[in-house]
Amino acid sequence: RGPRSAVGTGRCTGGSRPGTAGPGPRRPPAGAAIPAHNAAAARFVPITVEAARGERLDEAAGPQGNTASAPNTGWVPVELPESWAPRWPDFDGVVWYRVRWTEPAPPLSPRGLFIDGFTMAAAIHLNGSLLATDRHLAEPLSRSWNQPHWWIVDAPQLRAGENELLVRVSGHAVYLGGLGLVRIGSPEQARALYDASTFQRRSLQWFGLGLTLVMGVLFGMLWLLRRSERVYGWFALHSLVWLAYAQNFIATEAWPLPDTHTLQRFTLMALILSMMCFVQFARYFCGGTARWLRHVA
Repeated sequence: RGPRSAVGTGRCTGGSRPGTAGPGPRRPPAGAAIPAHNAAAARFVPITVEAARGERLDEAAGPQGNTASAPNTGWVPVELPESWAPRWPDFDGVVWYRVRWTEPAPPLSPRGLFIDGFTMAAAIHLNGSLLATDRHLAEPLSRSWNQPHWWIVDAPQLRAGENELLVRVSGHAVYLGGLGLVRIGSPEQARALYDASTFQRRSLQWFGLGLTLVMGVLFGMLWLLRRSERVYGWFALHSLVWLAYAQNFIATEAWPLPDTHTLQRFTLMALILSMMCFVQFARYFCGGTARWLRHVA
């Protein structure tokens, strides 16, 4: 695997940054202001979300891009999860998301902050302090669309009254650049969301990749022992090429490819080649099954 994202999990107090750990937007029903009819969402802190367009990717300089402050104008209300493609089609660049909520008067309790992902890379600021950042905010972009994140935040980063979370997302409209679900609640609530999302989006993906690799190696060995059984060889080749496609679901960096577009082309080519191998496997498998049925009859 390539280098991991600097965005991850951990406790963050007094401006300290979370530790390194393993993030396009998903589409469960949720709103910028958490709807009252959603019983599960009602347990979390109500939030409002706005978005504003920043600079284009080709205007960013260096691996961290242009980390200038968020714009003063151009903010529009949005609902999360959100992709900016319908609003700003063909925009490849930076979009800022501003999440605001209100905390009661002191004493403040620690809050759990959960973000289901961003497409493709992001830097996150809480009340003016950097909370976390991906490794590459300009091409080759880090890939945080496929991994959730959570943090515990406390005073002095968290403050009574209005709090502001700024998420600077770098991405491409064609890949549905945007921000995933954001939830603010107790640390236990945020951790539960993180664990459930990690199991679905990371653990199951790794299990599927491991199973595919085992099947590919096993059938490849069978084909080496019985070269006449082409069905084994085609299934092994299909499985191994599928791995090249499925890396899209677990990769956190574009490395070793130079940019996001090149990686997406490689992924598409791997998918097409894998399907061609599967068609050949099905052709030989069905032919062998037909011969076996005629022999039994």
